[in-house]
Amino acid sequence: MTRRIAQVNWVLVAIVALGTALRLAGIGYGLPYTLNPDEPTYLTVTLQILKTGDLNPHWWYYPSLMFYLNAAVFLLYFLIGRAVGVFSTPADIPLPEVITMGVGKLAMPSEFIVARGLVALFGVGIIVLVYLIARRLHPNRWVALIAALFCAVSYTLVDLSYRIGPDIFALFFALASFYFALRIADEPNMRNYLLAGSAAGLAIASKYNAGVILVALAAAHWLKFGFSGLRRRELYFALAAAGLAFLIATPFAVLDFPGFWWGVRFQAFSYSAEGHAGQEGDALRWYVTYLWETESWIGLGALIGGLLALGARRKQHWLLLSYPVVYFSIVSLMFVRNARTISQIIPFLDLLAALAIVSSFEYLVRTKRVARRVGMVACGATVALFTVLPLQAAYGANLRATRLDDRETARVWIEQNLPAGARIALEAYAPYVDTRRFTVNGEYSLVDHEPEWYVANGFEYLVFSYGAYGRYFEDPTRYSEFVSRYETFFSQFPEIARFDTLGFPIRIYKTNPPKLPATRVAARLGLYAPWLELVGYDWQPPRLTMYWRGLQTRRESFRLTARLLDRDGAEITQFSADAFSASDLKSQAMFQVPWTLVAPTEYVPGAYRLQLELDADGVGRVPILSTANQTVSDKLFLGPLKFSLGEPSAAEWQAARPVGAKFGEAISLQRFSIASGKALSVTLYWQSAARVDKDYTVFVQLLDANGSVRAQSDAMPAAGRYPTSVWDAGEIVRDHHALDLPPDFQPGQYNVIVGLYEYPSLVRLRVSDASGNELGDHLILDEVALR
Repeated sequence: MTRRIAQVNWVLVAIVALGTALRLAGIGYGLPYTLNPDEPTYLTVTLQILKTGDLNPHWWYYPSLMFYLNAAVFLLYFLIGRAVGVFSTPADIPLPEVITMGVGKLAMPSEFIVARGLVALFGVGIIVLVYLIARRLHPNRWVALIAALFCAVSYTLVDLSYRIGPDIFALFFALASFYFALRIADEPNMRNYLLAGSAAGLAIASKYNAGVILVALAAAHWLKFGFSGLRRRELYFALAAAGLAFLIATPFAVLDFPGFWWGVRFQAFSYSAEGHAGQEGDALRWYVTYLWETESWIGLGALIGGLLALGARRKQHWLLLSYPVVYFSIVSLMFVRNARTISQIIPFLDLLAALAIVSSFEYLVRTKRVARRVGMVACGATVALFTVLPLQAAYGANLRATRLDDRETARVWIEQNLPAGARIALEAYAPYVDTRRFTVNGEYSLVDHEPEWYVANGFEYLVFSYGAYGRYFEDPTRYSEFVSRYETFFSQFPEIARFDTLGFPIRIYKTNPPKLPATRVAARLGLYAPWLELVGYDWQPPRLTMYWRGLQTRRESFRLTARLLDRDGAEITQFSADAFSASDLKSQAMFQVPWTLVAPTEYVPGAYRLQLELDADGVGRVPILSTANQTVSDKLFLGPLKFSLGEPSAAEWQAARPVGAKFGEAISLQRFSIASGKALSVTLYWQSAARVDKDYTVFVQLLDANGSVRAQSDAMPAAGRYPTSVWDAGEIVRDHHALDLPPDFQPGQYNVIVGLYEYPSLVRLRVSDASGNELGDHLILDEVALR
């Protein structure tokens, strides 16, 4: 055991531990909010595979190996969850809520922890692969240890290792392919060719651009055999293995070839011609600058190492140059540039830099230009110099990932200061806004519409994020049109809040739209994607005015069916009519649909619900969608719609006895009347000072001299038809209760008491008199003599 422990490469263990810690430190980045724009999409595709069993991802921006790897891990996640009672079926695993790019929320943040953990695991594997590659490149093990250290602290690789995405997978398999290609230089057997080809196929199945790693395989074959290698079968078997591995990992590249081919062409077009705002143009200069800012002296060391490799006589060193040189040349010619694209060559830069440091040290010692001890000190100092800035950047990135920024400050401010039900439009990378409390519309950029569009569609607040608009203001010459559009918004609407202290500015503006419905609904309807929105409605019995908004241009005409339901859900009547046409939706603005339901005298006063069903010509029922565009229901319920009781007459009001007692904070009992007969008739006249959001039950009790209940009535006001939650502020509500006297009733003096309680807790509201004196949990209305 002691010998085995002594044989452990503790320096490598420490390096891997450092790399692991850096990659796991930021794994909780942003949670439960989804600040990264792409992660929710990757997770959604993965979960759809698990939920449906359909292995076709139906999303071809990237190949499918990433989704299959994640699906395998989430299968284990589901099985563990089922074992502990969290899940019953895969359908119980919730999808992420996405409002727009970089704005969303997870119901179960552990989903991201699992997926990010898988990426981090492969990220640690990259460190080990770099070590193994370096061991074959140079006999001095310090080359491998230094290269592994550089890889462990790389800012870019650390950052990508705690985000769900394909880049780390692609790099892992590309390095594995390069490792076996390197072995071909010494051992050109079929096994190494097949393994190099298979790993290359898996790299391509992770990300299309990883296919450049095949250059290393071809270079290894040519360096070993020269032009005569064209006649050898090993290379062709390796290429076949690459193709087979790719097809195993991405089978629907053949089974769904149109979708796959569209994805490949879209990727090529978007990187070479279409562009991505803020990531466009001058790729060569941008990549050189980025590598200097993030990898620092490692980049310079890699350049020196490359020159030394060119002058070396070892074919392995020439092979080391093949992939990064070709890859860098290709991506430097692309229109779009970003960190994840250049990440694929960073381990090769680490290897070249490590070679440069150790080779220089060995040369100086061998030629006796410096003493060995001095050379070791200089070598260690150089490694420290090369390491400190990337390590500092990686550590700083982890700190930022675990700290709040202006988005969180703005999110809390919105929750606390904007009214519930407010209509808010926001753009990419804005703070998350609770879709249960507010009506939220997400846009990639708010300037995709004119300012008047937001007013016409009833959006009251606009939330701008530097993550969206900052890229244009940082390059105003290239994006002058977008800068001008944003400036128009900033000048046209009043700014009500700005957050700019934690490095991610957020600006909030108010639009003051002229007309919005009194009751907000914000229900979106459509098939697979929202077609239209019921913004809300105005209710002035018997007239219902619905406010709709088109979200898509449609050709269909729509028919709306409405069923008026009583409190028990029984249908009272039904209405049906052509609601609106395709031209209404094309307007992309709110429009009103007025309906007259019924004369109020035809129905018993009380609270009702309206069940709406929308049908489209040639399509059928149009369902209500969730924020994840999943069908929630094919029926939409509005209400309560109140047919008022009517005010008591002046004579009735004067005949009733005044009380003025207060129940809770808002409800008061203004007057009452009592009449006796076969039953005790009690009429209460309630009034609310403000809207009440709860439904309280009224209890009226007849107590004998001993305080025992001899008769009682428990019901919501107006026999349950007129609950407290529908009362308007200031409205007088007549509430009648009949107390049937028991068969063993004895004549005498009785007290009538009244109170309110909440069901099912049975907690009573506290009662006070007109002077504010506490009376307990009920009011003694009167003492009555019954004969």
